[in-house]
Amino acid sequence: MASRHAPTPRLLDTTTRTGTIADAVNLLLATRGASALTMRAIAAECRLSPAALSLHYGSRRHMLAVAALATSRARTARMQERARRDGVLAFLPREPEEVLDVRAWLAWCELDRDEEALHHTMWWARAEDRALLDDTLDHRLGPTDLDLLVAAIDGLAVALCRPEDPMPLPAAQELLQRLAADLIDRSAA
Repeated sequence: MASRHAPTPRLLDTTTRTGTIADAVNLLLATRGASALTMRAIAAECRLSPAALSLHYGSRRHMLAVAALATSRARTARMQERARRDGVLAFLPREPEEVLDVRAWLAWCELDRDEEALHHTMWWARAEDRALLDDTLDHRLGPTDLDLLVAAIDGLAVALCRPEDPMPLPAAQELLQRLAADLIDRSAA
């Protein structure tokens, strides 16, 4: 007889396995932090056994590298789609519910400090973010101003995710729009 607390094992569908794992890792990162990323916790979130994860990914390190890549690709695709419609605001959440995704991404960035297996993926994701921002602004900013805007977006993301007294989303959006407009105007002058 199975324990009430044991996850109900399920088979991994090879077409959705990575997405399932990435979703589980992102939820754990956003809600419980990097210290929660144990094979057991990830397996429980996926309703899998830790042995099934080990069988498919070999190690926690490899599983995190795969999940980071899937997360960064999905994130970039969402921002590309939104950038056409929302411009620079595509780099911040649109709705309060999306702040959880930002919190997970910030946790990935922090996890990159300790997990060497993530360095290449996270470097590439940051480079893609910067290139997409540059494209979104029609290459109107020089490298220094583009760096300033990237840093501002990072800072606004942190401010939105503060556990106490987070910045209101409309205020962050307004600040980003104003900064981008000011930098573009200054560049054009």
